[in-house]
Amino acid sequence: MRVCSVSFVTMFFLGLAPFSIAAQEAREHVIFILAASYFPDVTEVREGDTVRFVNVSGSTHSVRHQDGLWETLEIGEGQELIMSVSGEMAGGFQDSTGRFSGGLLRAGDENNGN
Repeated sequence: MRVCSVSFVTMFFLGLAPFSIAAQEAREHVIFILAASYFPDVTEVREGDTVRFVNVSGSTHSVRHQDGLWETLEIGEGQELIMSVSGEMAGGFQDSTGRFSGGLLRAGDENNGN
């Protein structure tokens, strides 16, 4: 009975191993929106990661890709917005006024930034 129980537990965890490895690989990256910059200004991401934009700038901001591939909703002071990273998100981004910029660098691709 004990061996059967251990075998079931082992099979259960082995069956979930690919899912737990995938979950460990996905990361959350926090980018602070400051009054005149992003911190960090460049973030290395992989598809499946999430990016959390946290607005501590003192005013409302939206963030958009330099080529117009994506844009966030307006993020009020003290608010956050979470985006899932897809392949086309890599590249430079800027605030809605174009005054300051940052970049999402695809992990392993030094030529893909802002």
